[in-house]
Amino acid sequence: MRYLYRLPVCGMALLLLFPLSAGAQSNVRISGKVFDTETGAPIAGATVTVFSTAFRTITDEYGTFSFADLPEATYSIQVTCIGYGDHTDSDIRVKPDITIHRDIRLRPRVYHLGSLSVRDTRPPLSSDRVIVLNNDDIRNTRARDIPDVLTTVEGVLVQKTGGAGGRTEVKIRGGDAEQVLVLVDGQRINPSGTGTADVSTIPLDMVEKIEIHKGGASAEYGPDAFAGVISITTIQHRTDEPLQITAGRDWGQWKGEQYHLVVQNPIPLATWTGKFGYSLDQSVGDFAYAYSVPPRDNVYTGDRSNNQSEIYNYFASGSYRAAEKISIGYSGQYYRGRRGLPGWASKPNEFAQSVDRRALISTTVIYQPITEHGYTLESGYSHFEQHFYDRKTMPVPLQFDSRFDNDIITIKHTQRHHFLEGQTIRTGMEYRRDNFDHEDARYEFNSMGRSHRDNAAAFVSVSHGFDLSKYKLAETVALNAALRYDWTETRKDSTGWQDTVTTNSVSSWSPKVGLAVSGGKRLTYVLRASYGRSLRIPSINALFWKGDARSGGNPGLRPEKSEHSEAGLELSTEIGSIVISGGMTYFHSFLTDLIIWTTSMNVWRPENLQKAQITGHEDFLKLSAFDGKISLMYQNTITTAKNKDTAHTVAGRDLVFTPHYLTSLTARFDLKYVSGSYAIRWCDRAYTNEANTSYYDAYRVDDLTVGVRYDPTSTIELSADVTINNIRDVDYVLITHYPMPGREWRFGIGITFGLEK
Repeated sequence: MRYLYRLPVCGMALLLLFPLSAGAQSNVRISGKVFDTETGAPIAGATVTVFSTAFRTITDEYGTFSFADLPEATYSIQVTCIGYGDHTDSDIRVKPDITIHRDIRLRPRVYHLGSLSVRDTRPPLSSDRVIVLNNDDIRNTRARDIPDVLTTVEGVLVQKTGGAGGRTEVKIRGGDAEQVLVLVDGQRINPSGTGTADVSTIPLDMVEKIEIHKGGASAEYGPDAFAGVISITTIQHRTDEPLQITAGRDWGQWKGEQYHLVVQNPIPLATWTGKFGYSLDQSVGDFAYAYSVPPRDNVYTGDRSNNQSEIYNYFASGSYRAAEKISIGYSGQYYRGRRGLPGWASKPNEFAQSVDRRALISTTVIYQPITEHGYTLESGYSHFEQHFYDRKTMPVPLQFDSRFDNDIITIKHTQRHHFLEGQTIRTGMEYRRDNFDHEDARYEFNSMGRSHRDNAAAFVSVSHGFDLSKYKLAETVALNAALRYDWTETRKDSTGWQDTVTTNSVSSWSPKVGLAVSGGKRLTYVLRASYGRSLRIPSINALFWKGDARSGGNPGLRPEKSEHSEAGLELSTEIGSIVISGGMTYFHSFLTDLIIWTTSMNVWRPENLQKAQITGHEDFLKLSAFDGKISLMYQNTITTAKNKDTAHTVAGRDLVFTPHYLTSLTARFDLKYVSGSYAIRWCDRAYTNEANTSYYDAYRVDDLTVGVRYDPTSTIELSADVTINNIRDVDYVLITHYPMPGREWRFGIGITFGLEK
């Protein structure tokens, strides 16, 4: 939290009534001494500042300070000194011919830094352009949830099923949603059944950092990092943060309401930090819609009913320094959501419901005996429980009642070593166990039963940086290489008339190499290039699905594979108070054994039939002025995703739901009391079938956010903001027959209380 200190209203009025002229003098004085609270010794070199004035001084060797020629008023002074906590003395009323004396005692402050190694003033280079959004970056987006944050990243397509509380899918560079791995504090949240993670289930108030890795990353993250990785971190390792309480209330379109509360560091311990959050989000969610599907222009209109939601979210995270060289991080979540399932707009359902329960627990133990070596032990447990039911629709055969239970246990050990200057070697092992159970309560013979998946992996990565500052063309060169071996086996406990095979085994190697070069003085540059291979294990649904007599899984499926490369250039310079940065990244992927559902003899089954090629480039240009108070960002992603299966009748056609371009233009400002942003997003048409004979039209969406904040005291911040999404009330669709709402507004207020550091 940023603390702003101001003169009380009476003091400000006096300054306005009696301004200082160039030659004005006053006999009003403030003096005092600064002491150490524990030893009583005077503190020399402490900085003493009179707020809202130009008066500032340094204590002498006896700890004394004084101010003279002050206007008659009421003042607040702050005393700061390295090694001590800050101190503020308020309501100092001074009058002519009177000297006010203040003795101020500072409490020593201990900083727990652990082992510290200074290697370079420049950040480490990576051969991939990884987007890292820290807490301040996330806050500046003025986003309501993680999907809103991800819409600001080039190459990322966020798809929603429409309205508040709807399902959210994330695609990266033309890949499918189930090909994107999502981690929360190192623990995957992709369910084993579908493989598609819903990032909206993680409360944004708890997030410390989001990393977006675009493109294949199996060498670093395992077999499901096929199209990219979204890594969310909630654990905060800063143990010196004071108590902070944040509460808020939001109102939105369609009777939407949200309550959220976050408490940080309620217990003042120098070795522990904790953050606890609660939120309730509910909405009726019903809205009117209208959309068409060219070229036949089939128009669909109506009311999106049965779209209500009620979501409870509890989250906790923190860290504990058990010893000088050992720290323990932890996080946990309990999530419960109840939603209506409106179904397709063309086939509405007013009775279907879903109940979604989730639990996450993760721990990270870091042991660093010496600077050159470190060890990390990560463990995690995820539980997903989903219940889909409709007990009222007529006729009876259309009713359903299915339950899915999924448990994921992960253990990962990593070792980090520095043997040579500029070199980092990481080695490790990982084991994951997935237990998955499906029960069809209405038609027992369609139940998949219980399945198990074991994944064991060993990995190594090497990065080496070379200092070339003595050369004119380059300053740093970084070489990166990674190799991972995975063995995965999926087993089903029982067999049936549809699934006589119960085992699917895969073993694979995932390599990756990369190079990065940086240099420049006034105009800095970074060149990047990488090449690698990745894969994705078939989901358990694809292997053993038993939906009905006309659909079934395929236990003989092979993993999807990709061969991918990218190369990019980034430039940055400063012109006065303006910072200009920009870049372009070209990417290429050739995909084989893609899994698609096909029909034979009126029975739908997944098959490894498709090959595809995805090429394109990402561009960005950012102008930032006055220390980031005003910024303008242009982002553009061009993606050409083609079917390359020569034996297929649609070879050469575009892949479905992969728009050719995604472009955004965002303007932001962040001033003393007010901030805001205006964003425009353009999206190209997306084909809805493999033959490319029908599509959803291109669209443009404009979003506006304006917020105000005010600090009535040094420990309280009040805020309010209003957001209007889709200002132009555009009708558009992201997923087949799931229309998006039109214009949507939200208003929120908040209060933050925080103790002074």
